[in-house]
Order: sequence, then C-alpha cells, then structure tokens
Amino acid sequence: MAIPSTGPSPAVPAETNLTVTVFDFSFVDALHGWALGSACPDGGECALRVWATSDGGQSWLKRNAPGTKPAWNGENGQTGHVRQLRFVNRQDGWAFNPGLFSTHDGGQTWTEEKQQVEIKNITVSAGSAWAIGRQCHPDVVNGCSFSLLVANDKFQGWIKAANQPAIPGVETQLVRTSAQEAWLLSWGAKANPSSQDTQEPFVSTLIATSDGGKSWKELSNPCSPGQGASTEILSALSGGQLWLICGGIPGAGNQQKVLFHSLDNGQHWEALKPEGLGTYGYLQASRESFVFTSPVQGWLVLDRYTLLSTADGGKNWQPALDYNRVNPGDRGIGPLYFEGQHGWLGAGPLIYRTADTGKTWQAVALP
Repeated sequence: MAIPSTGPSPAVPAETNLTVTVFDFSFVDALHGWALGSACPDGGECALRVWATSDGGQSWLKRNAPGTKPAWNGENGQTGHVRQLRFVNRQDGWAFNPGLFSTHDGGQTWTEEKQQVEIKNITVSAGSAWAIGRQCHPDVVNGCSFSLLVANDKFQGWIKAANQPAIPGVETQLVRTSAQEAWLLSWGAKANPSSQDTQEPFVSTLIATSDGGKSWKELSNPCSPGQGASTEILSALSGGQLWLICGGIPGAGNQQKVLFHSLDNGQHWEALKPEGLGTYGYLQASRESFVFTSPVQGWLVLDRYTLLSTADGGKNWQPALDYNRVNPGDRGIGPLYFEGQHGWLGAGPLIYRTADTGKTWQAVALP
C-alpha cells in the first residue's frame, strides 16, 4: 500500500538553536486545539511551551505556558512539573502529570492547583472531566496508592469520586467514551503502600463502569503476566468495541506485541494475528498513541519507528508515514490525537495534520 503524501517540507522554526518537542495535544473540535511541549537550547535548560490553533492545525501561535518546567518520564521529586494537556471546552483546561495547572481563559493564564496527589491522567467526555491521582511513599518499593477524582461543574476544583475503583498496578490508563461508560486499565508490579517486598507480583487488570462510576465491574484482561507484557494500551469506541495491545520488554529497538479485540465491552476477547505489526518500535503508554476512529480504522504510534495504520479493524497494519521522513535520526514521534476525520501527530519540531482520516498529511512547523 502506498504511503500517503505529506507534501513539501516546511521551513524549520526560526529559533534554530532550539530543540522543540511536542508532548501532548488536546482538541475540543476539529478547529480549536492546543499543544504542550518543550524548547531546549543547546547546552541550556528546557522551557515549557504551549501553542494554540483555531484553524485545525494549519497554523499555530505561542500561548503563555504554566509557570513550571517540563516533566520527564522517570523523574522523581519534581511533583510540580507537567507533560500532558487536556481541555474540556475552549476555556477550561489543565496541564498535568505529575503537577496540575488550570486555565479558564483558553490558555492565556495558568494557575497552579496544589494537590495532595500526583495527577497521572485526565480524561474528558460529554462535558465532564475525571482524573487519576497517585500518592507514593518514597521509602517503600512500589508504595503507591491511586484514587479517582472528578472535576466540579465549573471545572475549578476536584473531589474524590464517591465509589473508588480498585487500581492494583503501578501504571494506569483511563478511557471514557461517554458520561456513563469508562474503562480503567492497570498493570505492572503490584502497588502496595505498606509493602517492603522488592518482588511484588506483576498484576494486569481491567475494570469498567456503565453508570458513570457508581459501580465498577472487573473484566478479563488478556494481557496476562504469562504474556510477558510490560506495557498495555486500550482503545475503545462507543458501542462496545475495544482493542487492547500488549507489549513485552523492549530492547534494541524491538518489542514483541500482541493485539486483542472485543465486540462486547471487554467480556470476551479475540486474539488477532495482525500482519505488518512486527516487532519494530516500542509502545508508548505514557501519552496518546493508540486510537481507533471507527470499527475498521485504527492508528498506532511506535517509538523508535513511525505511525502505523489499519483499515480492517487491526488485522493488517502498514506505515502511514515514511519513517525516514517523519522520524529522521530517531528524534522522536508522538503524541497522536484524532477528532473525527481530523488528526494530529507530533514529530520533533513539526506537527503532521490530516483532514481526511490519513489519506494525506501536511507537515506544519511550530513557531
């Protein structure tokens, strides 16, 4: 299958001494969105950056960034830093993980929200926002506990959900498709705030709610420890279709991957044997990277590789963008965000955008 055209390469950003990287996107419709990232001068300290678009990503403008620094995966102790972004409407949004900053004027100003927990995940659906908070005990191995938080009606504060779901692993993903439907994936070494055992067992669980979090039901999770999974990512569509991808321990640019599909909200799973998925590249569980936009069309961003797509529900995969063009020198790729047929992909200092569900892609330089 031919790789879609990306058009001519745009000019590089004017500040050529900066290494610009996009961490996350958030769009509230096909036109209005924001990007969070970093700008790092040669030999200097990286600064947090925010950009905004009102034309679907054809052009971007700098916005004020929260008064903190970029957060890096694996850093400890810097609980005020951020690396993810989520807006619920054109005015209200948050920069988070592990810190938390809020805006109520579309990103013109930001206010730090002091929390007793680290904010690891925020998801929005049907005009509401949920978050996963994590509280860790530094002297205890895997000594973390998790809580589900809900934003108030004016998005100016968070409270603990009345019914707290069980979250046993040290890694989590929260997926929502409506105000009522949500799935919570948890994996990794068992989180135990009181344990001194350095060999906590590997856990892999999936729970779901269909009543807005009033109750949660445990589902079977095919990414079992026996699969050797070290990374898990879930994608869901309203109506009951789920896809779950499991990745083994990565190394030398390769990672074993297994893909599962469910037609009944995760009650039963079918193991797919996809062509073209291969072992190249690593799964990215720390940001948006695995998205199905319809029962047949799906997308997967692989670190150390490129963007893959499927047009048959996950049975066959192929590169959507040429690796040497979108990820030259392995400088990094992702995140990925889709709003209907419109999509955006971060690739170093560029943002690739599509308005036709990936038939064509345009590369846009950030200011």
